[in-house]
Amino acid sequence: MRATLAVLIVLLGGVSALGAAPKNEFVVLNGGEPSSFDPAFVQSAPDQRIALALFEGLVVYDPKTSEARPGLAESWVSDKPGTTYTFRLRKTSWSDGVPITAQTVVDSWLRELDPKTAAPDAGIPASWIAGAGDYHDGKTGAEGVQVKAADSSTLKVTFTAPFPTLSLLAGTA
Repeated sequence: MRATLAVLIVLLGGVSALGAAPKNEFVVLNGGEPSSFDPAFVQSAPDQRIALALFEGLVVYDPKTSEARPGLAESWVSDKPGTTYTFRLRKTSWSDGVPITAQTVVDSWLRELDPKTAAPDAGIPASWIAGAGDYHDGKTGAEGVQVKAADSSTLKVTFTAPFPTLSLLAGTA
């Protein structure tokens, strides 16, 4: 009870007999325990809230329009039909200093699509990305998936059809 009261006080910005609200803390009432911290297994709202706080996708949601804004990708261009996108990644790293590169993104997406991973929602990107469905179904190898690192900061993705909105990629890396 005391901990719950303290959380409510922090959220409301008040103080009580428990003392002053802690500084430099961000408290989220998540509504439940996440089932996984692994982005390939995020499904529920509690999972998603934690994943969005921990990981940044190629793009993020604009809070006013819900359109795609730069995230891990600082910029992107598409071909005329809108099926192939080339993302230019910003220079960044994991908290331990290991660089995040275009190959990091490729490896992450291929891991989720790999049938051995058995990611519950992998069928969604498998239907979007050229060659991904056959890989996810175990019919071909990963080399057919049209997610490629052109160099350390350039990612090229070919979709099965013109991609409707990049905001669908928010939270995926």
